[in-house]
Amino acid sequence: MDVYDRPVGYTWLIREFGLTAFPLSHESYIGARARSDATRPGLVREIFPPSYWPGDDPFDHLVFALKYDDFNLDILDQSLTALGSDRIRAHVETQPNGRYARQLGYLYELLSGEQLKVTVAIGGSYVNLLDPKKYIVAAISEKSTRWHINDNLLGSARFCPVVRRIAAIDGHRSSQPCFNAQSTTCISKKRVRPMTSSGKRRHLTASSVSSAPCATLARPAQRRFCPKLH
Repeated sequence: MDVYDRPVGYTWLIREFGLTAFPLSHESYIGARARSDATRPGLVREIFPPSYWPGDDPFDHLVFALKYDDFNLDILDQSLTALGSDRIRAHVETQPNGRYARQLGYLYELLSGEQLKVTVAIGGSYVNLLDPKKYIVAAISEKSTRWHINDNLLGSARFCPVVRRIAAIDGHRSSQPCFNAQSTTCISKKRVRPMTSSGKRRHLTASSVSSAPCATLARPAQRRFCPKLH
């Protein structure tokens, strides 16, 4: 078997549900031994040993993606939509205190605008939606008391930047006066996902660093943001 023949995480979800997505920045596969391939610009292919195989449950691949793949709202949105509210609710109710079950439940409600009819109490410690060590996050998180989630995304379901922390970006931030407590980001837009007919979702999926002046987009005063780097 070729080392790239057994997808896992986002790569599995894309094939399983026939999703349409922009090219991934991180692809995960199961292989004979762990290794990483970054020979293609903008893409890391990571091979995990067989012990990492989560099985054939889509929720286990979503959890794998949240753990090991780059955070991708577009694929999360499409995958959760494909699963539907009943399956997501049932999954949450099997582990209502679980970190990843709560994240998936929160993301479904955020992206769909539909509240899950969960019949059990949701608990657990508050967790960040994004790891601030890996991503540029909002200066002020919005706490979800329902899901015990700190929503530190830079935007909303309607338009949400996701900015990975890499050396080039951190260096650019430190040299630009516009990077301040308002957490603005200097970038040049590259690709934007069109808004759906329902008008609920639009996620920016790729862009590049620019030396142009920063522009803060309109949002409630407690959280300002610029379009996304990926």
